[in-house]
Amino acid sequence: MLYIRMLLTTIISLYTVRLTLQILGADDYGIYNTICGVIGFLSFISATLANSAQRYLAYDLGQYDINRYKKTFSILLFIFIVLAIIIVFAAEFIGPWLINNKLVIPANRFKAAHLIFQFSVISILIKFIAIPYTASIVAHERMGIYAYISIIEVILKLIVVYAIANSHYDKLILYSALHLCMDVIISVVYIVVCKKSISYCRYEFYWNTPRLKEIGSYIGWNTFGSLSGILETQGMTIVTNMFFSPVVVAARAIADRVYAVSYSFVANFVLASSPQMVKYFSSGDTANYNRLFYRTSYVSYYLMLLIAMPLIILMPDLLKLWLSDALLEDMILFSQLALVSALVSSLETPISRAIAATGKVKLYQILNCIFSLVGIPICYYMFKLGYQAYWAYLVYTILLLLSIIYRIYILSIHTSISIKSYTITVIIPILFVTVLVILSGYLIKSLYFDSILLRIIILGLLSVIFSAFIIFIFLPKVEKSFIINYIKKQFSKFYINQ
Repeated sequence: MLYIRMLLTTIISLYTVRLTLQILGADDYGIYNTICGVIGFLSFISATLANSAQRYLAYDLGQYDINRYKKTFSILLFIFIVLAIIIVFAAEFIGPWLINNKLVIPANRFKAAHLIFQFSVISILIKFIAIPYTASIVAHERMGIYAYISIIEVILKLIVVYAIANSHYDKLILYSALHLCMDVIISVVYIVVCKKSISYCRYEFYWNTPRLKEIGSYIGWNTFGSLSGILETQGMTIVTNMFFSPVVVAARAIADRVYAVSYSFVANFVLASSPQMVKYFSSGDTANYNRLFYRTSYVSYYLMLLIAMPLIILMPDLLKLWLSDALLEDMILFSQLALVSALVSSLETPISRAIAATGKVKLYQILNCIFSLVGIPICYYMFKLGYQAYWAYLVYTILLLLSIIYRIYILSIHTSISIKSYTITVIIPILFVTVLVILSGYLIKSLYFDSILLRIIILGLLSVIFSAFIIFIFLPKVEKSFIINYIKKQFSKFYINQ
């Protein structure tokens, strides 16, 4: 369900962005994104907050303690309401000053800019209040509900675009107002659906200072880690802009987009496995916790490898087909290196979720911040010495590899998972698979077709088929048996229907 959600939302979102740009025009579209960007980072942080909330709710479910779950839910709702109020006051203090004094906005659009900002603040307020409800849905592994509502959201976005296209009112203001209405509707739907499907998701006044401090500390450290990630991304873009032309920065932006889209496949898989990992840990089921962690680790990597290899091979053709005359050589290399980084990140994410399940995140987030930010001064110094822009991706990938070591070490402190067992179960098999997949990729790449579209289709299919076959060979017996039995079951259903 999460994969269907991702495919539909990606396609509709890309189409919606194109229509919005055409209808609003470059100036108004730029104003909208500039104003939303003032507090846009809060949307990124809200995902981290949702993961934090989901961890505590799933933990209580794993202990089969509904009364504790009700109390945790009430504490979380209280925390997010307080956070939302603080953010609103901070935004109302800083936002208007930025719009009036720092942001470059045409004089005739100041009214629209202030209205957009107010709409954005209200939207963030509503979304924060809805976080415990969305987290409850994920914690209960109701992925179908989560996916359906997400699909409804992107369809509403498309309806909003068509609505402003046929309106004679100020399109920018109307677009912002309708977006606020859409956010309110989606948040209310999450709240109502959660209350209907999970009867004990109700707020009841409950005060427990130690518990409040524990949850608040966990949320605070996770937010700290997310902020370091934002600073890393923005800082690297600024450093690149200091030494290279805007064209190189644009090439980096395209590569980052390729990274985000491809990595979303792995993110969905890890999201689906996270609640179960927390439940195993909270119930003391060490064997299943370890087994699920190892499976999530190598399956996440293999999923990313299935996506990354054909994209790396076909990157010149894909970007040429997508960007046409706007294609630059740097975009190809940057995008290929970004996919290599995504492969390494696919190993990092399951470890992070496994650590989050333990609730011991302070040391992890401190080290995570150090490794996230140390790349900026390193790249600054290298660029100053004359190194090319692509070295930023190499530095980032090397730091990711090093970070996996300390992440596993931290995990080993709090669980029975060890560096040795992780190396034997995960690292060694994926190294063999990666080498064989790379060799098969080079063989496939040597095939020639005059048509770019034909080349993309045939070479892409061949790459996926060969990679899947190699991965299947190196899978543990349990996974092989599961896949074979699943295929047999589907074939038997097909013959029965016939």
